[in-house]
Amino acid sequence: VALSLYHQSPRAYQFCQCIFILPSITSLHRWLSNIEVRPGFPPKIFELLKDRVAGMTEGDTLCVVTFDEMSLCASLSYNITEDSVEGFEDFGSLGKTSRPANHALVFMVRGLMGKWKQPVGYFLSRD
Repeated sequence: VALSLYHQSPRAYQFCQCIFILPSITSLHRWLSNIEVRPGFPPKIFELLKDRVAGMTEGDTLCVVTFDEMSLCASLSYNITEDSVEGFEDFGSLGKTSRPANHALVFMVRGLMGKWKQPVGYFLSRD
């Protein structure tokens, strides 16, 4: 619940911290950093989505899958934790290439009746 509130409005979350006992924003960031998200459709995301819709009404669970492409600035960076270079084309379980990515294709599930959305996967590509 705390993550959902913070996601909707960080300012409202800070206000609610004055009234209720809520985790610190640092704790929320630490929890989020433990969720590993890689290109493709991570199974963990679908587990989280399943838990989220479990408490919804039947009408609020009606949804649609959308996708959109966005342009990225092609750049490479070194991930010290994994000892790897990131920023190349990455198609999840279909593999990577050695070409720097400059586009991301993002898949999202959006509620039709309820006001919610959840990214469920992405891929990095070049032109």
